[in-house]
Amino acid sequence: MPLHTRYIPQDFDHFYGNDALVESLTSVLDREEDIPQVFLFYGNSGCGKSTLALILKKELEIHDLDFYSINCSDKGNIDDVRKIISRINYAPNLGDQKMFLLEEIHRASPQARETLLELFTNLPKHVIFVLCTTEPQTLKTTLKRRCHDYKVESLKYDDMSDFIDYILEKEKVAISDTIFEKLIDVSEGSPGIVLKALDKIIDIGDEDLILEVLETTSFDLASIKDICQLLLKKDDKKWDKMRKLLDELQGEPESNRIAILNYLNKVLLGDRWADSICNMMACLEDGPYIYSRKTSLNCALFLACKE
Repeated sequence: MPLHTRYIPQDFDHFYGNDALVESLTSVLDREEDIPQVFLFYGNSGCGKSTLALILKKELEIHDLDFYSINCSDKGNIDDVRKIISRINYAPNLGDQKMFLLEEIHRASPQARETLLELFTNLPKHVIFVLCTTEPQTLKTTLKRRCHDYKVESLKYDDMSDFIDYILEKEKVAISDTIFEKLIDVSEGSPGIVLKALDKIIDIGDEDLILEVLETTSFDLASIKDICQLLLKKDDKKWDKMRKLLDELQGEPESNRIAILNYLNKVLLGDRWADSICNMMACLEDGPYIYSRKTSLNCALFLACKE
């Protein structure tokens, strides 16, 4: 069983980081009545949004037969929402409540989201909705107002360090300080990313090979190099060529942004076209790449191509 499946937290006690969020959720669930019926968890990929939804399901004692998980990337049109509506008025099969988990809610169609907004104004008492998204800024304020919303933060250094120590102890594996620090570096605060990274290297004995594997864990090194080399060229069709590279670019947008900035920084320190490089780097700094995923990164690279 993959590590990222084996170590999915089953309760709040094993959910690392986000202490204030966990405390708030726990206090809300401890109420005897007036528990919110619509929750919104937002944050970057791998930070634990879906995990929190599953812990919420367990805390509310919702049976598997009364739990519905829908990925709006695949099933987010108005007909899919109508199917949900057709189920909500029926009593739960077992227990007192039923839950609908809507992943990637930002990918639901505008019409579907409008219908959900109307639905949330008058939900039956036995229905709970949990919405998850990496792009909260794309949701209407009116929809977010209907939700009990929580920002799921990436793990800070100490929390990630404790989390890795916990996994290594459970797996009875020892690694060097260099690999440990590299794992924290590539994780970007995501338990999901670090578990997948650990899975890739846990059976490798050669440290140099482990570091090489980790170097390409969160972004496609070859594609980043191609993008940066194209940025440095004088080419009237630069953006047309860049679009093709971006279509094939894999990995987390934030990882890609940092990798591109690191590459350009090395060129800058080599004093090559310093003014132009600085302008390109400015286009790529401090954007909301985690939450808007490829959208902002593509826009930033478009502007960088014009420098």
